[in-house]
Amino acid sequence: MWQRLGILRKLCWLSLALCLTFAGVPDTASGDAEGWLVRGGNARRTGRAQVAGPQSGRVAWSYLASDGLGIHMEPTVTRDGVFFGTWGLIRKHGESPASWDRFDGAIVGLELGSGRPLWEPVRPGVTPYAYAFAGRKATLQDRGAGKGLHMSAYNGTVEGSAAVDPDNGTLYFGRGDGRLYAVDPRSGAIAWSFQTGDPARSDDPESGGQIVGGPLLTPGGSIVFATYGVPASDEPPGRVRHQTHAIYAVNRDGTLRWRHPAQGSLPNPFMAPVALSRSGKRLYAITLRADTRHPAHLLALDAESGEPIWEMTLDDRSGQDLAVGVDGRIYVAGLVEDAFGRKPAAFAVVDQGQRGGLAWTTSFAADRPRAHGAGGLALDEDDVAVRHVYVSTTNAQDSSARGGRLHRLDPATGEIGASFDPQHADPRGSGGFTDVTLDSDGTIYAGTRGSAGGLLRRAVQARMYALRLDASGFGVLWSVAVVGSLDGASPAIGPDGGLYFGSTAALRSADPLEPRPASQAVPGADPVFYAVRDAPSR
Repeated sequence: MWQRLGILRKLCWLSLALCLTFAGVPDTASGDAEGWLVRGGNARRTGRAQVAGPQSGRVAWSYLASDGLGIHMEPTVTRDGVFFGTWGLIRKHGESPASWDRFDGAIVGLELGSGRPLWEPVRPGVTPYAYAFAGRKATLQDRGAGKGLHMSAYNGTVEGSAAVDPDNGTLYFGRGDGRLYAVDPRSGAIAWSFQTGDPARSDDPESGGQIVGGPLLTPGGSIVFATYGVPASDEPPGRVRHQTHAIYAVNRDGTLRWRHPAQGSLPNPFMAPVALSRSGKRLYAITLRADTRHPAHLLALDAESGEPIWEMTLDDRSGQDLAVGVDGRIYVAGLVEDAFGRKPAAFAVVDQGQRGGLAWTTSFAADRPRAHGAGGLALDEDDVAVRHVYVSTTNAQDSSARGGRLHRLDPATGEIGASFDPQHADPRGSGGFTDVTLDSDGTIYAGTRGSAGGLLRRAVQARMYALRLDASGFGVLWSVAVVGSLDGASPAIGPDGGLYFGSTAALRSADPLEPRPASQAVPGADPVFYAVRDAPSR
């Protein structure tokens, strides 16, 4: 009998070894019950939490982010606090445009239970409105900068959701000034910053790129992110792109590990955050077709070395958000282009080892012209399969336009199974959708921007919705009306089961912004951050 038990024990260990060999390494990209540590909740960016979210629309607290234009990012949430950044305002410090701040966004940390600040908002430093660079020829876009100066496309806004270091809690924030910042979550102190740039133009003050999508940490300890360089090179009149589009891996001490490409720039920028495979060995990144002379691409790289594995030309497709399923498929929310322009779309790609293969494409033609792109994506999955793909559509061209729906897709075929139109909901909503967040029980959270009033349309307030799906379709569990708009501020679920998100101020982001003295407050430019949490049981 003991001999048979020994054989069984060996067989069990052998089976376990085979499973681990097949899986590569444990799924480091699954959701973390201790918090929402990165955009999308995990390194695969699935948008699904490991805990249940709020089942009532009770606002536990709110925080006024003074003198900010908006909170356009998904927060990160740990047991130590909730962390996010703001868009700022152009501040005038002197007579020369070179002395102005180009949007003075801040990094904010709040207590999870009360919403009280953990520290004073951190403003990493002045981002010049204009700069001097003798080696650069002036263009039409530089006319407002002043004699001998060039208009900077960098800005001080905190644009990319932070990634939380699981070892020490350090926050890694991306900013519009082309820098990655390491921030102490207990004090708000900046430990270091890393400046992006093209190694072939090391003296160029604007050869890096804005960090829009937010970084992640690989199993090997690299902090990986991609950049968005603006303006696009085909924008008239005479606009020249100085910034670069690239993928970076940075060590935890703020030094460069690798860059792809090693020098120069890819043709198009990265808006979607990079994502890891389930094994953590492969890194996926997708470009947005901002320069229409070149197609967008989906790239697979070795997560630790940065070596390219394959690159897929997307032809008429483009990506604004990306998630990797437990099934290994790469799901993309974005757009497709035809003779009539752009329309929202989603598609799935299979990693076939040394190349990527298109599994399906679904366009949301009915959402156009109210929405022209799909910018939100979440995967409902178990340990072995993706059950549903949720995609939200939006209108990025007008921050207060009507438009946007939420769709549930079949992960195998891309077929639309159900749709939610907030204009026909009770209570009614309008405007483009934020990204989508799922809790462990299947509740779906997404917000609408709201729409502005006018002669032909009535203003509709922005709302955060909690939805449940049954045989009859989407049903509203609760909704919360917010001050201002929800312009790209995706919700995050904390370890306490709370839902956390920020709003854009009542001031429309499309309004012209005149330089303002550093001490001057701007009425209506104060976004609000919300915590929605069920009341504790008695």
